[in-house]
Amino acid sequence: MRRTTWTRLACAGIALACLQGCMNAGTSNLSAEDAFARSASALSGSESYGLSGEVSVIDAGGSIANKMAYEGEVTGHGNLNVQWTSLSAKATAERPVESNYEPLDLLKTIQDQTAAITYAQGAAPDQVQFKIKLDDAVAKRRIADQLRKELTALEKDKALLERKPEQSAKVLSDAKKTLEDVLSGLKVTTNCEWYANKRTWFPKRLQEETVLQYKWKGKTYQEKRVSVTNFREASRSGTID
Repeated sequence: MRRTTWTRLACAGIALACLQGCMNAGTSNLSAEDAFARSASALSGSESYGLSGEVSVIDAGGSIANKMAYEGEVTGHGNLNVQWTSLSAKATAERPVESNYEPLDLLKTIQDQTAAITYAQGAAPDQVQFKIKLDDAVAKRRIADQLRKELTALEKDKALLERKPEQSAKVLSDAKKTLEDVLSGLKVTTNCEWYANKRTWFPKRLQEETVLQYKWKGKTYQEKRVSVTNFREASRSGTID
């Protein structure tokens, strides 16, 4: 019997499906939520590991308004030591090198079990990839908490307040009111990708894209924050690979 092009394609599709099933045998018996939990546990169960990454804030015009990089190490099951480097002139002018952004804060939010987690395609053969979407209310609360934290940090900046105490107090008071007005109508979506070693489950990378939509003086604006965190396992000797 002669095979048509459609028959050949169908047979090829079945063969590829079987092959993919064999390749994913290690994860097919786990739900995406359980598989991700196993990967996150591999990280939290590690006594020490390294991490590095970047955080970029993209303004309403599509330009990078602020970009910073970080590198550090977690020891003793949770002691985080991070060094920040400014990658943009604006970041240097507006704030110190240290940032209020916490690299592991996003992971903690995902682990609160309010995120939608699914398997994704496209990872390297030795990796497993997940797509993660935070609940919108949780995503908004996370950003709101971070913005309030930054304002609180300014309130504690004695060097800033001592220059012009009365004027500074007025500016901070107005900033608080403005922030709360903006937060009342703020909309946030956060989508992430998580890559892990298919054999050990230890994570390789966490990527985040958070989009903020808000109103300012009657106009609607949209900003975006993109972050990447890379994880490095500690070797048997205790050093970070």
